[in-house]
Amino acid sequence: MKITCNIIADLMPLYSEKECSEETKLVVEEHIASCSNCQKKLNVMEEDLRAGVGATSEGDIQTIKKITEKIKKDRFSAFLRGSLLLSILGAVICIVAYNIIGVSVAPDGTLVEAFALIPIAWLFVFISIGLGGTLAVRRLLNRN
Repeated sequence: MKITCNIIADLMPLYSEKECSEETKLVVEEHIASCSNCQKKLNVMEEDLRAGVGATSEGDIQTIKKITEKIKKDRFSAFLRGSLLLSILGAVICIVAYNIIGVSVAPDGTLVEAFALIPIAWLFVFISIGLGGTLAVRRLLNRN
């Protein structure tokens, strides 16, 4: 099988960074010896590598770590905010549904009401208070 310039172009980054096997190294070197275009591309790639293009400094690594940590913290805060919003919405829906359903007396004299919605609404209210408090504490701790 003839090794084309496209295949060599795919292998060049590994070759220039010395991350390929001996067999691949030999194939690339054999092709480059006979192909001036690929030889020019490899020279440009190695010059860029020596100049530090694409290299990551220690400062860059620390910056990336800080950004990653912030994203993780923001993800948890976003989860808390979403849960807070859903709890408030659940409480409001329960209260509105209770008022829409209303209270009535059945023909046999029994009281008909959706009483279960009241404790469920209170449960959502307490969950909202807990989530709001957690968000407030996290915000205070993040400020310091």
